[in-house]
Amino acid sequence: MELTLLLPLLASLQSLPRPVSTAGLLPAPSLSPDRPYTVYLPGERVKLQCADPKGGKAPECRFFYGKGQQSPSTVLQSGPYPMLEFTAEKGRAGTYTCAHWTQGSNQRISENSSSVPISIAAPQLTVSPLRPVYLVGEAVTLTCSAAGVSNLSGIQFYRGGEKNQPQEIPSIRNGSTASIQLLSVAMSDVGVYSCEYWRWKDEKKGRDFVSERSQNIPIAVTAPLPTPQLSVSPQQRVYITGESITLTCSAAGAPNNSMIRFYKDGQTLIPEELCLRPHQATASVWLSAPPQTSTYTCGCWRVESGREIESERSRPISIAVTGSSSKLAPSGDPPSGPVSKGPPLLLTCTAPGDTGERRFHFYKDGLEIVPRGAGSEIDAGEPSSGSVNVPVTRVLKAGPSNMGDFTCGYEKNVSGRWVPSPRSQSVNIPMSEPRTARGFPWARELVVGGAFFLIVELIFLVSHCCLGSS
Repeated sequence: MELTLLLPLLASLQSLPRPVSTAGLLPAPSLSPDRPYTVYLPGERVKLQCADPKGGKAPECRFFYGKGQQSPSTVLQSGPYPMLEFTAEKGRAGTYTCAHWTQGSNQRISENSSSVPISIAAPQLTVSPLRPVYLVGEAVTLTCSAAGVSNLSGIQFYRGGEKNQPQEIPSIRNGSTASIQLLSVAMSDVGVYSCEYWRWKDEKKGRDFVSERSQNIPIAVTAPLPTPQLSVSPQQRVYITGESITLTCSAAGAPNNSMIRFYKDGQTLIPEELCLRPHQATASVWLSAPPQTSTYTCGCWRVESGREIESERSRPISIAVTGSSSKLAPSGDPPSGPVSKGPPLLLTCTAPGDTGERRFHFYKDGLEIVPRGAGSEIDAGEPSSGSVNVPVTRVLKAGPSNMGDFTCGYEKNVSGRWVPSPRSQSVNIPMSEPRTARGFPWARELVVGGAFFLIVELIFLVSHCCLGSS
């Protein structure tokens, strides 16, 4: 059974050619082109000569060809002719070597010659603008150039190995370049592009030569990011210095790896934040700037294939910030310092001189003074004239219960919102004791002592008169 299986194998070994003896290798020949360059234009003739290093004539010469990274191994020509000739055309670029052989029963082979690379001039494909990825709707131009090659008959563009433009391009008949324009690139234009050119020797016989393909240029297309929506909370027509607002940027439909940027007057407001689910990000802004109006926007962006893709900016939101101040000063007799019980005291709240509708407020020990009611010793005064710029006063009936720390403030009507001012600096009004009690204590004692002696004298006179008459 085993012998039956070995018989076909032995028969096949007998049919193989006898191995060439490697003992005593012949010297390696030299291979050289007939021109001092290795890059040829399509249609040019290429001549490679395999010469004996000793100047002799080898009985047989073999030429080997390899393409790409492979070693030259394919036999192109074998015989007593040391010259290899071919036309530079598509498919003939590669690496060439040669070797000598001897005939007879004891065949000998030389070492391979040094390799000679042969390149066929290929067109150059360029794209403008050059970007790693394009947005849907952008314009892209592909240009194929065969510089130095004259009398071209056509240039062909390819996408993914298939013809992208089957018609010949008339413009190249008087030039060596041609272009195709993708005026509004779409997802259907995604692919790898290349080009080639050719020349007719005789239009009836067909093409004379075809160039190698150009380098590949990939065209990647992505959809633009959605335009985000910006909102602010709380919503006011005007804001006060020191208030805080929250900006929310929503980008529904944006990929999860998208980012959000906030802008103030066109400048980046804060570092980027991840566009988290549900595709929104927030930013807290403290309105510490002086009174002004600023414009806020936001945008969504992401990095794809090394290019930063940014959406259009959101609709802007204008934030108006205002600031105000007020002053409180006492007036009357005396205008400041301890006051006595009884005389009225005027507290004047002064607002800035700009026009506008105002409402004034007074405070005692931090609590607002309400308009005067029954039994109240505090009068809720109004402006002393019809003008809102005249200082507003409150009249206090001086007394121990009305002394303390006083402040004031006002509200201004700005675009329908009553904007309060900061509180004024406090004014402390202490109560003094009457000078007749503290400054002259001897007078009080004198009056009391005199009255005592007067009463005693009257009692004595009345007793004497009544007893004598009896």
